[in-house]
Amino acid sequence: MDSDINNSFVFERKFTAQLPNESKWYLNGIIVHPKTDDIYVLDRGNMKLKMYSPEGEFKIKLDLIDVPHSMCYVPETEEEEGMLIITKPDKCVLEYVTTSGGKLEIRKYIMTKAKYFGICNLGNEMIAVSSWSQLCIDILSLDGSVIKTIDKSRIGSPLFKIPDEVPEFLSFIPEVGLVISEAKGKVVCLKDGEFDSIKWHTTVPGPVGDITFDKEDNSMIVCLLKSSCVLFLDRDGNEKSKLQLIENGVERFPIAARRSSSRVFITDKSGEVLVYKLK
Repeated sequence: MDSDINNSFVFERKFTAQLPNESKWYLNGIIVHPKTDDIYVLDRGNMKLKMYSPEGEFKIKLDLIDVPHSMCYVPETEEEEGMLIITKPDKCVLEYVTTSGGKLEIRKYIMTKAKYFGICNLGNEMIAVSSWSQLCIDILSLDGSVIKTIDKSRIGSPLFKIPDEVPEFLSFIPEVGLVISEAKGKVVCLKDGEFDSIKWHTTVPGPVGDITFDKEDNSMIVCLLKSSCVLFLDRDGNEKSKLQLIENGVERFPIAARRSSSRVFITDKSGEVLVYKLK
């Protein structure tokens, strides 16, 4: 497999995220546990959350009943276990799943006032969620209460508009801002703090899948669904580098990605997780 991101990453391995008797899949989310390195894969096609070892061995699954769209991880505190929070826009639900002891257990469901799609952890017991129908970003406490709504009235201009643009995936860059993707190719960063002004915006070759902050490289990873590559943007939204996904001359199309230490984990449309390692 060929790759190039400033000649820094090389393909290491891959593993399947398809379980027996599954005929369809769409791996729309991936998170690596910060302590155990266990890998959590969100599968919208089968409405499951799947857990794998750091080596890619299947461990357990959790049936989600409703269709999941996105997830974020909230680290453990003295009072709370570490949790995955999953958005389920069809039912206006946030699902909280604990991950301690190598288990996946549903802790609670929270009904929300809107259909939320993207989600990211802001720290300080706050999360950000995106709403297609209301064309806004809501900042929530961990109990689901709305702290503030970010829309045209707050920042003075529309972030996105129907029908061409809707806010989708979210990521947070500490001391920079809240980054929002729109499926067709717009990426917007709202200035950290009150999130009441646009710090930068850029256009990438859409459509766009998941986005995530790579704290190791101090950059944003943007999955390009139809371009067989992931982009790395700097903190100002400028393209730093590109990781091309080609295996034996065959293009692989990324959906979601996460960086963990020296590796990047990427889900693709074939139902596999690709693992790239720093040279």
